Amino acid sequence: MKRYTFCFLLILLITGWNAFCEDKGKTEESTRERIAPVMQNDSRRVESTDMNEHMLKIQIGNITLNAVLEDNSSAAALKDLLSNGPITVTVQNYGGFEKVGVLPQSLPRNDMPMTAVPGDIMLYQGNSIVFFYGSNSWSYTKLGKITGYSQKELRKILGGKDAVVSLMR
Repeated sequence: MKRYTFCFLLILLITGWNAFCEDKGKTEESTRERIAPVMQNDSRRVESTDMNEHMLKIQIGNITLNAVLEDNSSAAALKDLLSNGPITVTVQNYGGFEKVGVLPQSLPRNDMPMTAVPGDIMLYQGNSIVFFYGSNSWSYTKLGKITGYSQKELRKILGGKDAVVSLMR
């Protein structure tokens, strides 16, 4: 009798578990279906025209990198500088984690102690632009972030010889 009771309870447990898993899968699927339209129509999304306003193109050799500029007075001054056309900066490797070059004019500083990570674009001492392919902690002003590249890819693109970089909007 105990044996039949055990088998009966085991069957109930398995049946209940299967029903629970099926319901959970339906719930997750229906949640995704409900959230997707909301995410597509989210009013916090940046419109493409606004996004273009905050974009920077960086030409190094035959590669064009895209970056999103920060919302600060330093990045605004860089955009103003670029409104007259592209600027070119000769950049050198420094410390095995960054490329640094002197800008044609100084920009406003908003320096804060921080740790730069691969892809970060920083202003150093008001007149130098720094492109990170590694990490470093210092007092910088963040200008923007290169998008769409891994640390390994950035190291390959930026970590080579000294180069001439063109910045454009």
